[in-house]
Amino acid sequence: MNILKEHIICKKLILSLLLLFIYACNDGNNSTAENTANNKATTALPGGLQKLTLGADGALNAYITIDNDTINKKVMLINTAGAGSASLSLPGLSRAPHTITITYEYTLDGSIYVLATANKRIDLSSGSARLSFSARDYEIDIHDDDSDGSNNAAELRSGTDPRDETDIPSLAFSSGFFKNVRENTTSTGYQAVASEKDDAPLSFSITGGLDQNRFNINSTSGILTFKQIMDFEAPSDSDQNNIYEVLIEVSDGSNQLTRNVNLTLTDVLVEPEFVLRNNSGAEEYTDSLGQVWRMDEGFNTGNLTTIVDGVTVAGTDDPGLYLSGRFDAGSAPELRYRFNVPNGAYIVVLHFADTFNDTQGEGLRIFDVLMEDNLVLEDLDIFAEVGGNRALMKTLAVTVTDGVLDIGFLHQTQDPEIRAIEIIEDTRFVLRINAGAGDYTDSLGQLWQADKGFNTGRLSESGGPDTQISGTDDDVLYQSGRFDVDESVDGGPELRYSFKVPDGMYSVGLHFAETFNAIQDVGLRVFDVTLEDRLALEGLDIFAEAGGVAH
Repeated sequence: MNILKEHIICKKLILSLLLLFIYACNDGNNSTAENTANNKATTALPGGLQKLTLGADGALNAYITIDNDTINKKVMLINTAGAGSASLSLPGLSRAPHTITITYEYTLDGSIYVLATANKRIDLSSGSARLSFSARDYEIDIHDDDSDGSNNAAELRSGTDPRDETDIPSLAFSSGFFKNVRENTTSTGYQAVASEKDDAPLSFSITGGLDQNRFNINSTSGILTFKQIMDFEAPSDSDQNNIYEVLIEVSDGSNQLTRNVNLTLTDVLVEPEFVLRNNSGAEEYTDSLGQVWRMDEGFNTGNLTTIVDGVTVAGTDDPGLYLSGRFDAGSAPELRYRFNVPNGAYIVVLHFADTFNDTQGEGLRIFDVLMEDNLVLEDLDIFAEVGGNRALMKTLAVTVTDGVLDIGFLHQTQDPEIRAIEIIEDTRFVLRINAGAGDYTDSLGQLWQADKGFNTGRLSESGGPDTQISGTDDDVLYQSGRFDVDESVDGGPELRYSFKVPDGMYSVGLHFAETFNAIQDVGLRVFDVTLEDRLALEGLDIFAEAGGVAH
């Protein structure tokens, strides 16, 4: 039987202080559940607080709270350089799931104002995990102590009292701090929107930002554009990371207010020939990028999700996409979508949000997801991952061979639910190597190139053309291979493959089969595999996992 081992690696990782990383590091004693995490945790300042000076008499503080233990909250060190960040070291995290909350507070004249909060779950049961907090994850507008429609940060910045509902700022922005922009265009899709309490005419201008010279703004409409077509592969922003910073000012003639806006340029790869976007439970929808999501189709059962007026969905530029959905109230039959698509490889993005009060708690809604009858998401708990009223996206890869993509949702606890489905032809960089043999075209019509990129090794002679390999439609792919004899025999280096690829994130599939009769038993062939010089597979025993071939 064959084994496919798939791993995700990042060939080049660029950080701009936008993420929070947390690890629990084993102290060397595997018998204890306690571990120590001394890694620095870093997070971006929320958009409404970036480069913000609220007053000489006040103080901005950032805190991390672990598992809602507010008594022992930890102070973060704020660095105002660049877009701003905050960091600290986290010692003594246990090997278990944790809730991490970051809070920004402003202290002025003895009063404490909460300006922004964000919280997520991290599971350190395995000893380490990665959790990211970006500036987009923070809730700012909900912190409005006087409920006058202007958040605490905006009021402090404009000089009004966050706890006096009659003290309304003369100017207020309603447009956001962030926008994703596709390359190869001058359009940003961003429009500055503001209001004045007496409805006086407003004027917009660009007054700062590291990349202000890259932009134009219409003084009346607030529409922001690039001065020239932008190329993701040739970034022209100040720090060459494709995040363009600009400071926009609005004025009513007497008062001014500024907003720092970050526009992230996204890479447009080979344009896919096939794209299908399905707005589950609703009519046709056009998103903030101008992409059309068709009316809900392809389902076999289910009910429409209704949402309470006034509820919005955070964590997305398109909350309207998540305000409707389809849920399955019964288990006979289970909810299933079927879409007619050309055979081939696809990226499928499933969009979720839990907006139902009765399921807004961990363990209250759990379900499985199948694609092509294979389990791809087990025990999915939307609330446990992102909380309530917040968008969750799951990106999955699938290959279709029968012209129909099947997506199923199976009950575990409460009712499965889906808000939108996105199916995109996979046009990413692909390299397939037939180790130990020549070019080969598989049963899906995919070309595997002749063996290359290796530094040593010998051709496997144990799998001949008559050897049948169970668990695959492509026996030929597993009937040859490359193996590396012990160093004591040939004195050579360890077997290594090297391939030139564009920088980025990759899914690597490693294909194995045990065809050598002399080692058809557990423990007779055991080895490690590294990716980018990091241990990816430890103590791999092909026979122990899949058994031998069927002759």
